Amino acid sequence: MRKLIATMASLMLLASILTVQDVDRLSAQDEVKKADAKEKASAEKKTTRKKPRGRLPNQYGKLGLSTKQRDDIYAIQADYKSKVDELRKQIAALEKEQGDKIVAVLTDTQKTRLDELLKEAAEKASKRKSSSKSSSKSE
Repeated sequence: MRKLIATMASLMLLASILTVQDVDRLSAQDEVKKADAKEKASAEKKTTRKKPRGRLPNQYGKLGLSTKQRDDIYAIQADYKSKVDELRKQIAALEKEQGDKIVAVLTDTQKTRLDELLKEAAEKASKRKSSSKSSSKSE
């Protein structure tokens, strides 16, 4: 009887060891599968096209454009983007220069009053923004 109990205990111990090894083996296989999937996804991202992307002008999406036409439009947009950005910078600089010249016409008293008025307007705008945010949160 003792031999039987000892044998059964040995078999149970062996079974539990094998089970743990199987679990470890399965976990390792899962990790390999996950790594392979990540690698495959990464490779797919690298092979996707890197053509210029943009946004079609309003109503152009309804014209049934071919892929080539879309790509041509996106390329044109990409070509002009840097030119338009540069012009926007120039406009901003000119507007600042204009504002500085206008302020230069004012007296010191008028400049001080203008600063006060601008500060008040900024505070009112800030209050409106914060009240609109709080009212939209409560809805």
